[in-house]
Amino acid sequence: MKQTVIKTLVVLLTIGLFALLFPWRMVNWGRITTEQENVVVVTGYADETSVNQKATFNVGVTQNNPDKQKAVDAVNTEVTSIIQKVKEFGVKDEDIKTQSMSIYQNQDGYTEPATGAYKTKPGDWNASKTIDISFNFENKDEVTALTNLFASTGATNVWGPNFMIDNDSSMETQKTLLDAAIKDAWDKANIIAQSSGRKLGKVVSVNEGYTGGGNYYPVMMDSRASMGGGGGVYIEPGSSNVSQTVTVVFELR
Repeated sequence: MKQTVIKTLVVLLTIGLFALLFPWRMVNWGRITTEQENVVVVTGYADETSVNQKATFNVGVTQNNPDKQKAVDAVNTEVTSIIQKVKEFGVKDEDIKTQSMSIYQNQDGYTEPATGAYKTKPGDWNASKTIDISFNFENKDEVTALTNLFASTGATNVWGPNFMIDNDSSMETQKTLLDAAIKDAWDKANIIAQSSGRKLGKVVSVNEGYTGGGNYYPVMMDSRASMGGGGGVYIEPGSSNVSQTVTVVFELR
């Protein structure tokens, strides 16, 4: 026991002498700094107005019938007819999409003669289907003709057209605007650098945001309503404003 205590004291004494005599100042421990980076953060912006060349529609058909299957069949028959007509008009298969289908039984309310209590009972079946249609047009007469075509079908409601620039044009426009927005950011950053007696260095980071506008003209039609005297809906496609915003971090020298 006594020998163990002596050994422990020797070990502790050795460690203490080592810690006291070791040249700690010669060790390079590195350092922690909190210096701010020499950068400038600016926002660049560019926009452009483009003529709309694409229109989208939401077309719906609703049928009521005491017989469930007859209601469903009537909806499917009318929707098939509408799809066939828009294909003959020139709309591509890939631009026609079924959006929704619903089938439910109405609950009719009535007052019970004996008690005066309000109750419900199963009524007619309601079936409806909607389809989304996209159409790239070359002139406004084409989209006007398509809009009026829907009025001649059994569609119970039509929402549209929603105008926008077509996808191919949108991509080209986005590239052009991105270049212009970055150039705008560089110009602003260069002014800041010069006014502070510095020079603009490399780009550290870029964050972008693209906004493609569209004009929406809701035209709700009822197939039971007459267009009257050969008239119809006349459409003006107009144009859309698209913009590009970038936040750029530049190095300052």
